Amino acid sequence: MKKIIVILWVLGLASTFAQNIEQDKTKKKKDKKEKTEKIPKKLSPEERNKLNYYFIEGSTYWANNQYAQALTYFTEVLKIDPNNAAANYNIAQIMLVMGMYEKGVPYAQKAIKLDKENIWYRLILTNLYLENKQLKQAIEAQESLVADFPNYLDGYNQLLNFYLQAKSFDKAISLCNEIEKKFALGDEIVFRKIKIYKFMGKQKDAIYEMKRLTELRPTKIEYKELLAETYKEAGMNEKSYEVLQEILQAEPTNGYALIATMQYYEDKGEHAKAEEYTYKLFEKSDLPIETKIQVLSNQLLKNRNKPQNLKHFLGYALKLETQNPDNAPLITLIGDFYSVLDSLTQSRIYYKKSLRINENNIRVWQALIDVSMRTKNYTFVKEDSDSALDLFPNDPDFIFCNGIACYNLKKYESGIKILEKGVKISKNIPERMIDMYSMLGDMYNATKQYQKSDDAYEEVLKTDPQNVIVLNNYAYYLSLRKEKLDKAAEMAKKAVELSPTPNNMDTYGWVLYRQGKYEDAETWLKKAIDTGRVSSVVYEHYGDVLSKLNRKTEAVKYWRIALEKGGNQNINKKIETGITE
Repeated sequence: MKKIIVILWVLGLASTFAQNIEQDKTKKKKDKKEKTEKIPKKLSPEERNKLNYYFIEGSTYWANNQYAQALTYFTEVLKIDPNNAAANYNIAQIMLVMGMYEKGVPYAQKAIKLDKENIWYRLILTNLYLENKQLKQAIEAQESLVADFPNYLDGYNQLLNFYLQAKSFDKAISLCNEIEKKFALGDEIVFRKIKIYKFMGKQKDAIYEMKRLTELRPTKIEYKELLAETYKEAGMNEKSYEVLQEILQAEPTNGYALIATMQYYEDKGEHAKAEEYTYKLFEKSDLPIETKIQVLSNQLLKNRNKPQNLKHFLGYALKLETQNPDNAPLITLIGDFYSVLDSLTQSRIYYKKSLRINENNIRVWQALIDVSMRTKNYTFVKEDSDSALDLFPNDPDFIFCNGIACYNLKKYESGIKILEKGVKISKNIPERMIDMYSMLGDMYNATKQYQKSDDAYEEVLKTDPQNVIVLNNYAYYLSLRKEKLDKAAEMAKKAVELSPTPNNMDTYGWVLYRQGKYEDAETWLKKAIDTGRVSSVVYEHYGDVLSKLNRKTEAVKYWRIALEKGGNQNINKKIETGITE
């Protein structure tokens, strides 16, 4: 019984659908000469039985997704009757699902030739072309389908999509006009035309269509909103403003119109008028809180370099907070305002408040730690990054910030532990891994694990041989240990060539000093001091070099400056004796 049902379904599908289409299809008069009689092959009873058997078996295998077996049986059908349209169609379907698109085309074409009235045969051909990336042929096949089945709306929509893929925009517009006229779709197809016109850069045509819609639907305020937006996109701000005023006359609390009018006056520099609409927007409009938050967020981005404007909008945000004290996005936004205004204490308060409402917002944790870093309060950085890592234990940014805090708080063992974990999970983030190895090198050095320190720096230089910070630090620490001075000099020289900062000049000068190249050392240390932006250590180093050059009086002078700038009390011994180590 199952086989009979399958065969009936397959044989009946084409005729049933064709009848339905035919009822809607506009009948065309055709010249009798154009009609071709399909003369079916006369089959013997034995051939007929075999054909039915093969067709039923093929259909059964097809229904069970056993495509290779189905193909075998449908091929046997064609051996008996090469003009069996349904068998040709089914083979085309099998070729489609098996990805043998090019091989499927001749079967689909033959099925169509045998039965032009079956729309499924047309669709399979189009799909084969499309899957085989033959867009031109797919378009031609679809155009033929639309011509023969003029009441099949989906056919038009598919053809329209093909035209857009092929960037045949003029054809797409013509087809839109045909669809609008034939199917009376109205708004939907007009919006598609507007979108196409905008993509083509034909703003005037887009405006014409949008105006036509607003005239046809005068009560639809949202259409007027779109017209105002279309005018603005075309640079016709005054026309946009006129439409906005029409909207506000009909709906004085219309949120879109208030926002757009506020923006209009802001762009013109008429801040008093802009403020009038800002007030209406936040105090009188029917906008939901989410939209008001988005407006404030946009203003924050736009006015990042205009503190007075930011304070103005921050005031509205704070007013909203009184009505929405537990709205986490709003609380976060207030934190963002304070952050941009450099009110870091207030910013931190609001970020922490937001996290009490929703502790799983990683963006807020990032913002909180960033603010704590900017305050240079590493106790805060450690506290905040510890809390963040409780929730996001493998976040490389939180790990790195925790490491920075440990280094600055001299909690080297804790810092080494967290950063050793960090480098393992940052293999696919080279930039972050470099930062972690660099920091590890500093902390290993601080704990006198010199070989590990050197190894960490080498890991950085493998990936980033021009990393100025590591070149400088590595060279300096080697010089302090009086180890590998030639390598240290090479790295320090490279660092100063890449970035001639006072700090790098000092390092290079000091390495040269360690090598006993006192005159060269004096040259570089003097360059560093002449910048006027150096620490007490550089003055002490310069004094040491001058001492080695037997310029004792000058040496004492610079040692005294170093002492005045907060240098180590051991400098007193140098001043008393006039000599260095």
